[in-house]
Amino acid sequence: MDLSRNWLIPGEVQKKIENSTIFCAGCGLGALIALQATRIGFRRFILADGDIVTPDNLNRQPFFTEHIGKNKAEIVGALIKTINPEAEIQIIPRFLRRKEELTSLVEKSDFVVNTVDPDETFWELTEAARVLKKVELHPLNVGWWSYVYVSLPEDPPLEEILGRKVYGYQLYQRLVSLAPQVALPPIVIEKLNEIIEGKLPFPQIATTSAVTAAITVNAIVQWLEKGRLEMNPIVVKVC
Repeated sequence: MDLSRNWLIPGEVQKKIENSTIFCAGCGLGALIALQATRIGFRRFILADGDIVTPDNLNRQPFFTEHIGKNKAEIVGALIKTINPEAEIQIIPRFLRRKEELTSLVEKSDFVVNTVDPDETFWELTEAARVLKKVELHPLNVGWWSYVYVSLPEDPPLEEILGRKVYGYQLYQRLVSLAPQVALPPIVIEKLNEIIEGKLPFPQIATTSAVTAAITVNAIVQWLEKGRLEMNPIVVKVC
């Protein structure tokens, strides 16, 4: 893979990129993140997801009609290989539930991208990353806002930062509350009860998803270069 156009990235940082492992726990938004990371030079991935591609994924995730019905982690692994055939990929085509397995996968990784469903697995993954001192990223699409909160090795437990363990839509609300400038469009607020009750999907837009993936990858590169972040959470309004 020719990375000559990456010359803005210092050579020693590019080497760190090539030698770092990204664990994408969830391959929906995680798919966009993995593919952008591949194009910037990352070549070691752990991809885990038990979900399959469905037609409603095509509005924002990097899949095509021929992928419908197929496992997301397996498809993302194949797409990475079309960009860099030398990429080293571990694929887990199922939902992660066992704490021991989560811990083992986090141990192998340098960065954990946590996009699993907001249930107990989310918290077990977060705890494993904290105990093993790995950088964990929580990317979200919030209407027209792209949002990434980064849990750093020196941070207190996330449940302490959020006040307690929360689940479902409330977890997303608490994470986003760490960036008070993020505001939902009035129509989303108007339909919020229907969204929470599952009668209406949360709005997720292709452009916002792409920007969220970009700032997630940029945060990882920034950490490799500087050992810190310019801001946390990282927030961009797309429109």
